[in-house]
Amino acid sequence: MSAPSRVLIAGHNADACVFACLLRHAGYDVALLGAAWQPAQGLRLRGLWGAYDAEGFQHANTIDELTGAYSLMLLVETHQVAQLRSYAPAEGLALALSDDLRTLDTIAAGFGAEQTLGARLGFSATLTAPAHVSIDGSHGPTLIGPLEVSDCVMMEQIHSWIRAFQAARIPCAATPDMLAYVDGKSTVGHVK
Repeated sequence: MSAPSRVLIAGHNADACVFACLLRHAGYDVALLGAAWQPAQGLRLRGLWGAYDAEGFQHANTIDELTGAYSLMLLVETHQVAQLRSYAPAEGLALALSDDLRTLDTIAAGFGAEQTLGARLGFSATLTAPAHVSIDGSHGPTLIGPLEVSDCVMMEQIHSWIRAFQAARIPCAATPDMLAYVDGKSTVGHVK
C-alpha cells in the first residue's frame, strides 16, 4: 500500500514548514491553509538535513477555498478541526504536530481517536525569515502514532505514511502507543 499524495497543512510554525518543504520536494501535492507568506515564493529549508527548495504549493486563505479531499492533514492549529474533517475521506488521518494532549484531544474530538496521530518531534527548527526554515537540532526520529489502534488496516496506513515521510527525508518511526510519549490527562476518555 502506498501513501496517497494529497496533504493539507493547517498552521505554519517552523515544524510544519519542515514537513511542507520536504513533502513537496518529494513530489507530494501539498496545500497550505492560511500560510503567513505567499506560497508562490516556495519554501527554503537549510540546516542539519541539507538544503531543499520547494515550490508549487496550493494555497487557501480560508477553509472555504479548499478543494477536493486530503488523505493526510498535518495540524498545528486546532480551532477549525470540525470544518476540516469534511475535507478528509472516511479513512483520512489527522497528524497533530504536537505531543500536547490538549491538542491531540481537540483533534480526536473532530476526527476520532482512531484517525488521530500524534508526533513527538525528533528535530528542532526555526523560521529564520518568511518561507525560510532552518533545522537547528536533531535528536532521533520523529515518533508518530495513533491515540487508539482500531485495526491492522489503520496501522498499515500509518506505516505507509511513515515510509512516505522517510522517503521525503523526514526521519520518522512508528509507535503503536503515542500516549506513552505525552504528559497529562485526557479529556476525551481514551486515557484513564
